[in-house]
Amino acid sequence: MVGGLVVATLFAIYIGTLNEKQYYKASVQIMPSHTALYRPMMPSALQQAVEAVGEHKTSNQLPNIMSLLKSRELAARTLATAGISGDPDSLISRIDVNTVANPGARSHDDLGTDLIEVTVRDGDPEHAVRTVNCLAHVFANFYQELSHQEAADNRRFLESELVRTKRIMEDQAEKLQQFKMANSITGAESASDSALAGYRQAALDRDAAQAALAESQAKLSQIDRQLRRTGPTRTVMEGTSNTPMLQQLEEQHAGLVKQLNDARARYEDAHPQVVGLKESIEEVQAKIKAERGKISTNVSVVRNPVYESLLQERAKLAYERDGLAARARQLSAAAARSSAELRPGADVTLVRLENDFKNAQATYNNLQNQLNQVRISEKETTVTGAMRIVDEAARAKGPLGVNKIAYLVMGGLLSLMVGAGIAVTMESLDNRIKTNEEG
Repeated sequence: MVGGLVVATLFAIYIGTLNEKQYYKASVQIMPSHTALYRPMMPSALQQAVEAVGEHKTSNQLPNIMSLLKSRELAARTLATAGISGDPDSLISRIDVNTVANPGARSHDDLGTDLIEVTVRDGDPEHAVRTVNCLAHVFANFYQELSHQEAADNRRFLESELVRTKRIMEDQAEKLQQFKMANSITGAESASDSALAGYRQAALDRDAAQAALAESQAKLSQIDRQLRRTGPTRTVMEGTSNTPMLQQLEEQHAGLVKQLNDARARYEDAHPQVVGLKESIEEVQAKIKAERGKISTNVSVVRNPVYESLLQERAKLAYERDGLAARARQLSAAAARSSAELRPGADVTLVRLENDFKNAQATYNNLQNQLNQVRISEKETTVTGAMRIVDEAARAKGPLGVNKIAYLVMGGLLSLMVGAGIAVTMESLDNRIKTNEEG
C-alpha cells in the first residue's frame, strides 16, 4: 500500500509539472538618445505657416520605443540575423521590456529612468544570451533605419513646402511692385507711409481685441450653461440617534440608579424595594437600547457652494467681457479713423498687398528655419545613432521556474511519511495482525 501511494503521488506530481519548464533569462540595457526620446511634433501645413521654431512642441517617445521592441517585424529580423529557427510570435511572448529603476529615487515619480532593459527567456542559456544581444543590435539598426526614413520624409515635405511658399512670396512681391509702379509710389518716399503704418497697427490691435472679446464671451457662455445645469440650493439630510425620548429615558435611568444606591444603603438586596428598583432599571435600559436603534433624520435646504462659485466666476468674466468690449469698440473706432486718413482705394490696396507680402515672407523664413532643424536632426540620426547598447548580456540567470526533480523528491518523501503513518495507524487498529503476546 505504501508503495502504491508513493507511485501515485510521484505520478500526480509528474503530470502536474509536465507543462512547466525551466528557463533562463538574459538581459541587455539600451539607452535612447535625447533626439530619439524627445522628437519634435511635426505641425500641419497651416501650423507651419504661423508657428515659430521656438514654439514647436515635443513628445516623449519612450512608450513607442518600448512597444517597438516587441513588434513582429523586429522579432522576425532577430531570428533571421541570429540564425535561430522559430516563430516571431513565440519570441515576442518570451520578451520582457521595462525601464531600469533609479536606485537613488526618493519618490515613486522619480523611480523610472530612460534606460530600457530588454529580457529574453529561453530554455537554453546560450540561446537566451545570443538572442537578447542580437535583438538589441537589430533594434538599434532598425530604429536607425526608421528614424532616418522619417527625417528624410520630413525634409522632403519641408523642401516641397518651401518651394511652394517661395513661389507665393515672389508672386506677392511682383504684385506689390507692379501696383507701386502703376500708382507712382516710390516706397519709403511715399507721403502716406505714416497713415499706412497707423492703419496697419490699428487694424492689428482691433483684431486682437475682438479675438480676446470672443474668447471671453465663449467662457461666459460656458459658465451660463453650467449654471443652468446646477441648482442654487441643495438638500442636506442629517441623521442622529439622539432623540428627545432617548434623553428622557437616560434621565429616568440616572434617577433610578440613584434610588437603588440609596435603597442598598438601607436594605439588603433581597428587600422588595431593591428588587423592584432593579427591575425598573432593566426595563429602562431595554427601552434605551431600542430607542438608540432609531435614527432621527433632519432635512434642510442650504445654498449650493458650487453654484455660488460659478456665480463669482461669472461676475468676474462679465467684468472682463465688458472691459474687452469697450476696448474693442475703442480700437475699432481708431482703425476707422486711420482708414479715413488714407486715400480711397489705392492706400487700402497697398496695405493689403504689403501685408500679403510680409505674411508670405514670414512663412518662407519659418519654413526655412524648420528645414535647417530637420536637416540637423537627419544628420544626427545618421552619424551619432539614436540607440546605444550600454550593457550587453554576458551570461544568463537560471535555471528558473519549476524544479521537477526537487518536486519529485519532496513528493516521494512526503508520500513515504504519510504511508508509514497510515500503516502504523492501521496496524494499531487491526487486531488480526497482532501477536499472542501483544493480544
